[in-house]
Amino acid sequence: VGKQPYQPAQPWNGIQQLEQSFALAIRQRELLESFIKSRFKEGTHYSDGKLFRSDKPALLQPGAQLILYAHGYSADFEVLSGPPASPTSSETKYTIVCKSIIRNRAGDVVGTAMGSADSHIWSGAQAKHVNRGADADKTYNTTLKISQKRALVAACRLTTAASEFFAEDLLDEVGVR
Repeated sequence: VGKQPYQPAQPWNGIQQLEQSFALAIRQRELLESFIKSRFKEGTHYSDGKLFRSDKPALLQPGAQLILYAHGYSADFEVLSGPPASPTSSETKYTIVCKSIIRNRAGDVVGTAMGSADSHIWSGAQAKHVNRGADADKTYNTTLKISQKRALVAACRLTTAASEFFAEDLLDEVGVR
């Protein structure tokens, strides 16, 4: 078997790599836009942004999951702060902060973001803060899930550049969600 003659490595060409990166980014954006237009449904994957005081539609959890799935990404969550378990009283006020960790198919981290939720939310109808749930366990579970959802949506927007198309749903009042 003959040996290949020695060939010196090609000099690094930053401009060519940058051009390739821009071409890839443009194509990825075109594919994402086409995917959103063909697959997304208002009320399921996104919501009218006016409800959340935005000119852009608001990305909802199912939409974020679909975008991440299409990219071959998965999400893990880490609770950064908040009670480790449900407090015994639903009157206990707390905030849960979660981190969403986005991984590619190889398991490499490609993005992260945080989201938070409070156990008590403002009720315009009652003009006061009220519990998220009917009892302490439901309040804790709902608060945890909303924190995770917010972290997921934020991580999706950052990791996939979906923020060009979508805002986040930032409003937090009883009866709005």
